Amino acid sequence: MTAVQRGQGGLAAAGSGVIAGLDTSGPPGRRRVRAYTPGMPFASMPTAERATGRDRRVIMAVIAAVVLVLAGVAIWAAVKPGAYDVSKNGCISVNLPGPMGGGIVHQCGAAAKNTCQRAYAASDQTSRLYQAQCRLAGIRP
Repeated sequence: MTAVQRGQGGLAAAGSGVIAGLDTSGPPGRRRVRAYTPGMPFASMPTAERATGRDRRVIMAVIAAVVLVLAGVAIWAAVKPGAYDVSKNGCISVNLPGPMGGGIVHQCGAAAKNTCQRAYAASDQTSRLYQAQCRLAGIRP
């Protein structure tokens, strides 16, 4: 009979193989030492429970809702891309390449007319980008 079974100062019940936080299961020469962690509620992985029919229906409803939201956003983005996409009605939108990705220039009214006049006076690559958008916006030289 061991000290635990006799009630002489052990922490575990008889036959459990755990004495004061030490795992004493296994052969005497190969016993593992495992830390006793009373303050850690998730020290071991709990066993998985099988999903019920209700759980499956809730999961499928959430997945369907996410798919519907993503489809709605995709349709909205395709149908109404925004004002910065198209040069028209006296407004220009120019995508300028740059070393760190570039940027978008969007101008309307007098600012767009001044920019287009400067672009028509030059012949570099950036000016040609502006010229194409100026023509789409209806601003001629």
